[in-house]
Parts: sequence; C-alpha cells; structure tokens
Amino acid sequence: MPPEYDLSDPDAVAFCPVCGSGYTARATRCAPCDAALVPRAEIEAEAARASAPDTKTDDEGEETVPLCRIEDPAKASLLGAELERDGVPFWLRLAPLDPFGLPGFTEFRVPARYLDAAQGVLQRVEESARPE
Repeated sequence: MPPEYDLSDPDAVAFCPVCGSGYTARATRCAPCDAALVPRAEIEAEAARASAPDTKTDDEGEETVPLCRIEDPAKASLLGAELERDGVPFWLRLAPLDPFGLPGFTEFRVPARYLDAAQGVLQRVEESARPE
C-alpha cells in the first residue's frame, strides 16, 4: 500500500514512495529510506486516475481518462505543446483563477487508447523540468 503524500506542501516536487516524505527540487533520493523519489506529477496523475470517474467521453463518444494535474502554467503549456507534437489528443480543465488571474491548476485528460503515449510525453516533460 502506498504511503500518504502531503500534496498540500507547495514546495514538495517529489515524494518518497516508501515513507511519503516530500522533497524540494534538488533532492533525488529519500534521506532515511534511500529510495528514488517519485515526481509530484506522477503522484497527482495516479490520484486523479483513482478519484476521477473514467466514464467521461469526448465529442465523438470515445472514453477519456485523466492524465495529470499541473499547477505551473508554463509546465502545463509545455505539456500541451509536447502532446500536440506527438499527435496525442487531449482536453483541459482549468481550476478557478487565483488572485493573480492564473488557473490554480490545469487538468489534462486523454482518450483511453492514448494513455500510454501521453504518460510517456508527461515523463519526458517531467525529466526536462528537473534541475541537473
């Protein structure tokens, strides 16, 4: 059973899959567990898949599934551009606007048959966003 992750911590960009501890962008392994950290986007995507009903359909009646929620507008824009480049159709749901007029998050949904390809694109975007 996976640990509880504190997704309310805005500075945590990765979490330990063993103990659930959150880490900032520079960490790659959990100090107490020595486990490789899991990116926040993967955890959010899994949580979205677990909590969202998979019965939504697109305009042609094809089933769509949640891919992820992204809070950073620049990262959401990059993911959208990369999905388009790879020919993966997607739909967006924007959260209500924050005090600065930006969406609180962007939720991506894709047709179920494109989920594997979309997850590959998401992983590529996550890796490009990590500091070296």
